[in-house]
Amino acid sequence: MKSQTFVYPLLRSKRARSKLWALGLLAAIPVALAAQEDPVEPEESAELETIEQEITVTATLPELATELVISGRDLSAGAGVDLAESLRERPGLSAVRRGPINLEASVRGLQETQVAMLVDGTRTFAAGPARMDSDLSHVSPHAVNHVRVVKGPFALTWAAGALSAIQVETHQGAFTE
Repeated sequence: MKSQTFVYPLLRSKRARSKLWALGLLAAIPVALAAQEDPVEPEESAELETIEQEITVTATLPELATELVISGRDLSAGAGVDLAESLRERPGLSAVRRGPINLEASVRGLQETQVAMLVDGTRTFAAGPARMDSDLSHVSPHAVNHVRVVKGPFALTWAAGALSAIQVETHQGAFTE
């Protein structure tokens, strides 16, 4: 059996090997010079002083609105195809297209599983493959009384595991006997 050795394509020429060898020599020169220098002797009576200094750090938090309430009139004035399209113009809110006809609301860039969507007090969930029917896709902006958006950091009082929440209250008709 013949033994075969692999030579990297860059090292096949004699010129390339000699350049690499020269580069290795240049890299070794500083190491050799450092080894020849006399080591520095530390001073015998060097003492370090302890410095005590008090530092006060202050910071201010930016004022971010943690809750936003939008009336139904404001939503119907600029009503889009669905509720998420109407909400996307508000500060801190955006919408992601999930299907051919609707959008899914997002609060401060959170994912859909981190935002609780509630319609009339009931948590709603997206349906269909790839969430094509988003949580609020079946709510008409014209049927909304008001929308309350809790931007976080936690909306646990409204739904388990929610970092933020969008609560939609629709018009409730009066029932008569």
